[in-house]
Amino acid sequence: MGQVARAMAGLAGWALVAPSATVAVARLTHRETRTGILVLEALTPLLTAPALAAVGVAVATRRRVMGAVAAALVLCHLLWLAADVGPSRPLPEGADEAPRLRLFSANLLFTNGDMSGIAAEIREADPDVLALQEVSPLNLARLEEQGALAGYPHRWVAARRDPFGSAILSRLPLEHAGEWRVDEMPTARATVVVGDRRLRLYDVHTPHPFGPGGRQAWERQLGALLEVAEHEPEPLVLAGTVEARTVQVGSLVGGRVVRVHVDEGHAVAAGQVLVTLETETLDRQIAEQQAAIAAARAELAKALAGPRDEEVRKAAAIAENEARNARHYASLFRDGVVSKQLAADAATKARTSAEELRML
Repeated sequence: MGQVARAMAGLAGWALVAPSATVAVARLTHRETRTGILVLEALTPLLTAPALAAVGVAVATRRRVMGAVAAALVLCHLLWLAADVGPSRPLPEGADEAPRLRLFSANLLFTNGDMSGIAAEIREADPDVLALQEVSPLNLARLEEQGALAGYPHRWVAARRDPFGSAILSRLPLEHAGEWRVDEMPTARATVVVGDRRLRLYDVHTPHPFGPGGRQAWERQLGALLEVAEHEPEPLVLAGTVEARTVQVGSLVGGRVVRVHVDEGHAVAAGQVLVTLETETLDRQIAEQQAAIAAARAELAKALAGPRDEEVRKAAAIAENEARNARHYASLFRDGVVSKQLAADAATKARTSAEELRML
C-alpha cells in the first residue's frame, strides 16, 4: 500500500472511530448533557459497526494505536448494549401478593388545553387510580369539564403553570398524600388503601438531563427514587415520566400549525401524522408550478409537431425583408448617407431572422 493510500486509510479509520469515541468519553466523564451527544448515545447500536470497521482498517494499515482504541470502543459499546438488552430482573419476593388495582398514568403537557383525547382514554381504561403529570389549572379544568374526573373523589392535586404540576386521583381512599422534594423538584406521593392493604404510589416526573447541572440533578432524583424503592416498607409503584432525551420534530416545508394531533407522552408510530400545517401558500406554489409544467409541455408538443406552414411563410417574409433592408443600408453607407453603426445593425437583424428561419 502506497504512502498516500495508507495515510488516507488512516484518516478514514480515525473518522470511523470519532463518533464512538465521543460517546464513550461523554459517558465515562458524565458529560452527557448536550442534545447532540445524547442523540449519538441513542445510536450506540449503530456506532459499534463503524468502530468494528476501524479495527479492520487498523489491521490492514498496521496501526496499533488505532486498533487498540477501536477495539476498546467496541468492547465498551458491547458492554453498554448488554446492560440494556439483558434479562429483566425478577419480581421482588412478595410482589405477587401485593394489592391489585388498575392504574392510569399520563403526562398532560402543562400548555395543552385540548384534553379530549386524554379524557377519552381515561373513560376507556376505567382505572382505579390516576397519576397525572404536568397538571396545570388549564388542563385540569378541561378534564373536569369533560367529566373525566367525576368518579374520583379522593384526590391530591398540585396544579402549576410550569411542567411540575401533578395530581393523584383515586376511587379508593388515600392516606399520607403530599409532596416529596429532591433538589426542590416536587413529586406527588400517596398511600392507596385497597381493602385492608396499603400500596405506596409515587407520581414521578424527573427534570431533563440537559444544561448546566441538569445531568447531576437528574441523577440525584433518580438516586433518591432508587433509595425509596429499596427502603419503602409498603408495596411500591413508581408511575410517571422520566425525562431522558429531547426529539426535535421538523417539517420539510414551513407553514403555520393548524392542528397538533398528539400530546407529549403519547406513543406514536412511523408514518403517523403529528402536526397539520396550513397549506394555502403551498397550494398556491403548487398551482404555479403546475401551470409552468403545462406551458412547458405545450412548448414541447409544439416543437415535436414542427412549425406550421403559416409560421414558415411568416418567418421567410421577415427574413427576406430584413435582408432587403440590410442591402439597402449597406448601399447608403457606401454613399456616405448613413453611419456604419446603422448598416451593421441592419446586417445583424438580417442574420438573426435568417437563422430563425433555418431553425424552423
